[in-house]
Amino acid sequence: MALCCVNRVLCKSQQQFALLQLLKCSRECSQLFVCENLHVSSLSRSIHFHTRAHRHIRPALMESIAASLGASLVQSRLDYANSIMYGMSASNMHKLQSAQNSLTHVFLPSLRYLSASERLSYLHWLPVNYRIQFKIATFTYKTLATCQPSYLYNLLQVYHPSRALHFIKPTTSPCTIYVY
Repeated sequence: MALCCVNRVLCKSQQQFALLQLLKCSRECSQLFVCENLHVSSLSRSIHFHTRAHRHIRPALMESIAASLGASLVQSRLDYANSIMYGMSASNMHKLQSAQNSLTHVFLPSLRYLSASERLSYLHWLPVNYRIQFKIATFTYKTLATCQPSYLYNLLQVYHPSRALHFIKPTTSPCTIYVY
């Protein structure tokens, strides 16, 4: 009889513990979502501010210099913290994409008739979501190819296909680089 009561108490305490963990997780997730929204809003505001500031000096610059200036000053803000932007909500991604599109309007006033994607292509810029994916893929490749930084290399797992393909050469070490 006493053992049964102890089991019920344990079950209740385990259920309460699981419920507390679930509430804690949902609270953390909502805080992350709020932090993500705040980060994107401040980033978007900052990009729009710099875009408006560049609008004043744009007539004095050549198109190539203006594009370089936009890429260095504003696009660098979009590249900051790409790892936390991966998997971001569509509404936040839209805010950042509209900020990037307004930047293309400022730096390419002679090409107003082009769509946003055509202006991005003309400037050799990627849309925000593809830019985030590209930066993460590039960083992952560099980490796997050089085994540096070691703290990230230890977290990555190299995919090995279940069957051998004829063009893949076996390596003794994941850091072996073949030079032909």
